[in-house]
Amino acid sequence: MLKKERIRPTKISACDITSIASSRPPRHVLACVDPQASWEEFINQLSDPVETSTGPQELESSLAASCQSVSSSDQHHWNNFILTGLHACGDLSVAMLRHFARCPNVVGITSVACCYMKLTTCEVPQPPGVLAPSPRSDPHLQQYGYPVSSWLSGVPGHKLSYKSREVACHAIEDYIERLKGESDILRVHCYRAVLETVIRGIDPNLKRIGVQTIKNAHKLPFREYAKQGLQRVGLVPDTPIDHTLVEDMLAQQQKVVAFFSLALLLAPLVETLILLDRMIFLQEQGW
Repeated sequence: MLKKERIRPTKISACDITSIASSRPPRHVLACVDPQASWEEFINQLSDPVETSTGPQELESSLAASCQSVSSSDQHHWNNFILTGLHACGDLSVAMLRHFARCPNVVGITSVACCYMKLTTCEVPQPPGVLAPSPRSDPHLQQYGYPVSSWLSGVPGHKLSYKSREVACHAIEDYIERLKGESDILRVHCYRAVLETVIRGIDPNLKRIGVQTIKNAHKLPFREYAKQGLQRVGLVPDTPIDHTLVEDMLAQQQKVVAFFSLALLLAPLVETLILLDRMIFLQEQGW
């Protein structure tokens, strides 16, 4: 037995856990969290849990109702609590930071952010695949997911494109394994590059437009991938395309992978900028 195993405290039995458990066990609250909502609106959502036993239609209507604004005069008394976000996508991670900084009941936060490309920005207030934010009576009160700090907002050249934020989501160590194993998933990069050419051929104004993830894209023939991709950007899925030209471009897969590998070298830099922006925001809020 290892030394650390010998000195480890004896595990608490199930009966002991029951005896020390709170008389008010945790309850599940299913709700739509509006990143634009105030902390008062957020905390009031916790008072009206949606029962998971309801049917699909009732659940949908309940979630819709939960997204509506709640009067701050209808607040309940709440004990202190910790915000925890796992896979806090896009603006959700930023909303958690704002609630942590402004809500007196939130005493701690644990956040694992993801999907930086789904962050709202002044240039792209509604990224692809993201629900439209709730309208603000005063446009100047609109809060964006990036940048969130006042300091970075005033720095020239702070803007990050959709593509740069999307690249920042990739784990370099995983990509290295794909390169070593010549994974079929690498085919998706070439698919996306060819799709970009097809989209621009149909509508030259649609440049670098975000395309929602297509499930198991690497297992699809390009024609099916193109249909789903065109549909996701609002174009006719069955639009005729030059398949001879497409095949010539698909043959350049190795060059596309090499280009993406170079772009991926900048991923840690982009992610660092996004995370530092959030740290500076908390400092500006007095933390």
